[in-house]
Amino acid sequence: MKRRFEPSKTSRPASRQRPSYQNLATRCKYISETPFAYGAFRSVCEGEYTEGRQSGEPCVLKKFIKGGVFEDRYFSEDIKAVGRSKDIIHAFNTAGFVNKTMYMNEAAVWRHLEPDANGRHECVLVEPKIEGEFVKFNSNTGYTSGADVMQALSHFSYHHTNGQEVLCDLQGGRYDTCYVLTDPVIMSRTGTYGTTDLGAHGISNFFFHHKCNQFCKAHWKKEQAPRSHFNKVAGTTMMGAGGPVGSMGTGALGGGTSSVHPGWPAQCNHLLNQFLMQPMMHK
Repeated sequence: MKRRFEPSKTSRPASRQRPSYQNLATRCKYISETPFAYGAFRSVCEGEYTEGRQSGEPCVLKKFIKGGVFEDRYFSEDIKAVGRSKDIIHAFNTAGFVNKTMYMNEAAVWRHLEPDANGRHECVLVEPKIEGEFVKFNSNTGYTSGADVMQALSHFSYHHTNGQEVLCDLQGGRYDTCYVLTDPVIMSRTGTYGTTDLGAHGISNFFFHHKCNQFCKAHWKKEQAPRSHFNKVAGTTMMGAGGPVGSMGTGALGGGTSSVHPGWPAQCNHLLNQFLMQPMMHK
């Protein structure tokens, strides 16, 4: 007999009020617990929504490589960066700088239906699976694939936040009418967005390498006297206790700092188990 769900004490229903693709389901399961991508801290597995508005649609589940976690606070920096990114993207979309709409693929903390031997429910990040062409557009150290629109979005984020933040490490799906982005990095002067937030040096470094293009506006604010502080690499660079940690791969495929998979697989693996998940609710 399958165990029933128990709502978490911290719950917020998904909505479409800001530009994002969200979990609009109530349960999901693993298609395979064998990861198809790895990041610095987490692995990424394929899943499928089983109940709710997205029932039957694919999703991905991201879990820590070194062991399970049982509180949603371990993902707080991810959720915070995504929320801030949505605000910036909304402003960019509203201004109508480009003819394609930007969306953020919004992850949420879900938990295993079945507890472990100590009665704890493991927490993971769940988000809709991005299918089709997956592109790493830029990084948090100045790399760009040449996608002018994304470089403009990063530049705009600095202007929009009055020089306090830069939205970067942009990656995701590219379609005829829109982009769907995932796993963003926010670099801030206060360094409050986790290990990939390279702080004021990261902001200066972005503008050292940035060249304005057709989508950038002349009145947008720019960093004065920018300097190079990091090696320009395609992967995601993190700050360790002693300084920057080497690049973690070339694109994230929904896995943060992925280093092993060049693109999203076209087909799902066969069903291996029936683990069920539920969203952790937020007030």
